[in-house]
Amino acid sequence: MIKTLIADDDIEMLQGLEHIIPWEEHGFTIVGKADNGSEALILVEQSLPDLLITDITMPGLNGLELIRRAKMINPGLKSVLLTCHEDFHFAKTALELESEDYLVKYTLTDEELLRTLRKVSAKYQAEQSQKAERSLSLNKLLARDNFFMSLVHQTPADPEQMADAVRVLNIALPPGSFQIIGVFADNLETLPPGTEVHITNCIATLLQEQPERNFFRYAENSWMILSWTSPAPGARSQNDLDFAKLLQQQVLEASHVSVSVTFSSACPALAGLRQAVDEACALRESYFYSEPGALVCQAQTFSNVDPHDLYQRYQAALKEILETGPASRLREWMEQSLRSLEDAKYPPAIVKSLFRRMLVDMEAAAGRHSITFEGFHLAGDTLGRYRAVLSEVIRFFLERLEESRGGSRRKEIQRVIDYIDGHLGENIRCERMAKYVNMNSSYFSRLFKTEMGVSFSDYLIQRRMERASVLLANSESSIDEIAKTVGIENPSYFYRVYKKITGKTPGKVRNQSL
Repeated sequence: MIKTLIADDDIEMLQGLEHIIPWEEHGFTIVGKADNGSEALILVEQSLPDLLITDITMPGLNGLELIRRAKMINPGLKSVLLTCHEDFHFAKTALELESEDYLVKYTLTDEELLRTLRKVSAKYQAEQSQKAERSLSLNKLLARDNFFMSLVHQTPADPEQMADAVRVLNIALPPGSFQIIGVFADNLETLPPGTEVHITNCIATLLQEQPERNFFRYAENSWMILSWTSPAPGARSQNDLDFAKLLQQQVLEASHVSVSVTFSSACPALAGLRQAVDEACALRESYFYSEPGALVCQAQTFSNVDPHDLYQRYQAALKEILETGPASRLREWMEQSLRSLEDAKYPPAIVKSLFRRMLVDMEAAAGRHSITFEGFHLAGDTLGRYRAVLSEVIRFFLERLEESRGGSRRKEIQRVIDYIDGHLGENIRCERMAKYVNMNSSYFSRLFKTEMGVSFSDYLIQRRMERASVLLANSESSIDEIAKTVGIENPSYFYRVYKKITGKTPGKVRNQSL
């Protein structure tokens, strides 16, 4: 039954509509009546009708606004407008609202109403049929995914059950060797909602007439295609390469998202599926220094480097710029560093770790000026993605820095703040900082509190806890090591103060970041 709601401020018309035809004989059931738009909207929320028949001119919430609001509750709602006059204006409005029809209510006959309802019913049934087909198709895809994932994870299967699954799901498993074609949406954390569905549909459509290939969704935004077209173990079929390029083109056209494709070695039997999938996934690193939309047939060779030495080298240069300025050098230095890393071709995992640690250092520097980084996430498949995020971080930092320097803070206090953030691991005392800016201790203490709104000791401990929070979330150092890094030698004291300042234990913050 198609659930129907009627709304009209003319009570006689409302009652007449209810009895003009035997609704249920024609597949409709009236779930509610309302004599004003506001009451009708409440009924829409309560009963979620499939069809709304409403007068246009009602006091308060008129029929047009009622339909607009009702479709916000149920986007698939069908509607029919009732009007007192046959006018092009109302026909135009009905079209704009995607209404099924508009009817002149004072000349309305049962046949006119039935004609409109038959049109509504035909459209509704067609849509329900499409939904059922989509649901069935989705269920088959999910079942196919589960089937192949069980093979990847080598879940023991009864031969008869496996044969039944292959038959029911219409899965082609030709004899002979195959290879895995891995399909990965580039820089997956930036994908808009629904992209996975677009890409899945593209792959499914492309493989409809290709019994020599099958596919399954492997993980978020990644798919594995089994291809039995390789001519020999170790060989690369031109047919597979052409197929991959066509897939990339169609995905880009359908979803405006690029995908990169990797090719595993030939695998002689399904027992080696896990190994082939792992190889296809591992090849993702090989296009880190490429543009999105890469085709990777073999592993990239990377230069050896000690991660600690690499970080120390870049940290020293970054620290020098952040502490001595000018800050505007930061953008130029970062671009030079990115070019240098691209030329060196270090392992992507090491470079990604370096970028994350550099971001921690920049966050700490920003904190000296009461600048907080929010919404920046360093992740992705390509160096270009990291370049874009780091460029945005630097732009944000320099803009906020310019704003903060537009204030009235005295330069002596700013010097002390800069020093504190660059030397948090040292034994910093109020007397020492007073001497650093050529002031007596008492005057410096009063001036600092006037300028910053907190005492020197409170500010110092607050900055130490803020830096500790950044390190707990983004470094692999132990909690005791982090305590020393921020200038607190006694771990027990660090635990107590951190809990008092932040309301959380260091261990809890560390666990939340894992």
